[in-house]
This record gives sequence, structure tokens and C-alpha cells, in this order.
Amino acid sequence: MKHRPISMRHAFDFAWPTFKKRFGLFTAVLLTILAAWVVLEIVVIAGQRFGIVLWAAMHLAFLIFFAGVELGLLQICRALRDGKVPAFADAFAYLPLGPKFLAAQILYLLMVVIGLLLLIVPGVYLGVRYALVGFCFADGETDLRRCFQQSALLTKGATANASGTDAQVCATGPAPGWALATLA
Repeated sequence: MKHRPISMRHAFDFAWPTFKKRFGLFTAVLLTILAAWVVLEIVVIAGQRFGIVLWAAMHLAFLIFFAGVELGLLQICRALRDGKVPAFADAFAYLPLGPKFLAAQILYLLMVVIGLLLLIVPGVYLGVRYALVGFCFADGETDLRRCFQQSALLTKGATANASGTDAQVCATGPAPGWALATLA
């Protein structure tokens, strides 16, 4: 993966019109995640008599499903960036990679939380340094160690820009944020 710097203006100029043009696709993917969450809640409430085992199993299944669909959404954003025409089914093409992607996200979260517990600065540093781990994973690298190494290489020397991108992604919301972050 070759690093190519991009301005936030260029990213917004691409992401917002793309989001508006493909609003139905983004909405369908996000509604699918919402529907999966509703099913999770119904099963958990209906199965309360089965105890914590059902609760834990259903939440783990949901998180794996969510991670797989999130990876599919990242791939949809990448396809749009490359000028392709993705379909709704593309959101489910990466479900088998859901467990590994979830593991990468949990590892990233633990690193940031531990860094924040030690001091604020290490947490922010780790958060920015490894912020692109999900995108490296979506780019086809499924070895978690290499994903973290690649993220560190991509953000080396661009800590301020990466912090700004993270803030922009949080400010724009999930769908346009992912499209925007795919470019950055």
C-alpha cells in the first residue's frame, strides 16, 4: 500500500457527493446493522432464562457479524473511491474475516485504553499511531501483526494529520466518515 497524502478538502469533495449519490446503499448497510442489533436484543430478552451463556454467545455473534459488515462497508468505500459500482451484497462478502477484524479492533482498543490509563499522552499516541489498522486490514492484509506495523509506518511523521482525520471521521458520522477516512 503506497502512502499518498491527501488534503481534507479533497477528501470532503469526494466523500460528501459520493455519500449523497449512494445514500441508499449506505443506508441499507446501516439499517442491516440496526436490524441485527434489534434481533440480538429480542433473542437476549426472550432467552433470559438461559442465563449468561446465551447472552455472551449472542453478543459475541453480533460483534463478529458487525465486524464483518464493517469490513464490507470499508470495502464498499474503497470500491467507490476506485470508481467501481459496489452492490449491497458486497457488505457481506467479508463476513468470514469478521473474527480477525474484531480481534484487531479489540487489540487496538486495549492498547489505547491502557495508554490512557497510564497517561493521556501514551493513549493519544497509540490511538493515532495505530488508527489505520482497520484500513490496513481492509486493504487485504489479514495478519494482525503486519496490520499494526503497516499502520505505524503509514502514520509515521503524520501524527498531526492523522489526529485531524480521526476528529473529522468522528464529526461526520459513520457512513460519510468511513468514506472520508478511506481517502485519508
